[in-house]
Amino acid sequence: MTAAAADLVAGADDLLTLAVRYGYGSAEAFGRAFQSVHGLTPGQARRDGGPFRTQPRLRFRLTVEGAAPMDVRLAAALPSGPPASS
Repeated sequence: MTAAAADLVAGADDLLTLAVRYGYGSAEAFGRAFQSVHGLTPGQARRDGGPFRTQPRLRFRLTVEGAAPMDVRLAAALPSGPPASS
């Protein structure tokens, strides 16, 4: 929403274009979300230029760990048939 606020104040695009750019299906949905985050409507923001509440960039860290080690054996497959059975 911080980037959306900057684009809104710049005034180059209409509200629906901004809404779609930031993943909203309608200008009304974007307006409700914008007001919820920044405390003022997009119209007030465009007219008055702020003040806005900013959010820090979110970062996610994902760690994937196995539950148990696996023993594997690599074997060559037959050139023109199904893999050999053991």
